[in-house]
Amino acid sequence: MKKIYTVFGFLGPIIYILAVIIGGAIRNDYSQLYNTVSELSMNSAPNLLLMEIMFGIYNISLLIFGTGAFLDTTVDTSKKYRAAMLMLILTAISGIVLLFFPQDPRTAAFTTTGTVHIAVAGISSLLTILTL
Repeated sequence: MKKIYTVFGFLGPIIYILAVIIGGAIRNDYSQLYNTVSELSMNSAPNLLLMEIMFGIYNISLLIFGTGAFLDTTVDTSKKYRAAMLMLILTAISGIVLLFFPQDPRTAAFTTTGTVHIAVAGISSLLTILTL
């Protein structure tokens, strides 16, 4: 049986890279060096729908890959591997949650939505590092 979840393991990062490159190229006020990736999907972003779709596909791909790898006992059954895949799944879920809590613009007052975004993005970043 072919392991279709591995396709999503390749697709996800490619979609993410394309989202960051395309999203940054579409906006003339975005700098890859100065702005955060979250600014590509703020409520005020001119290409919000495209970014939500691309980041959504990325996170769903990550979720499918992580779940498939976690459940596939023919790959590795060690505790470290399973813990890493569980963290990858949680990273994907936090990425999906971020779609509902966009970042506040830099010059705007803090909102509850923006504060939740910062907290979830911090958790997602930590999980990403721990997964590696």
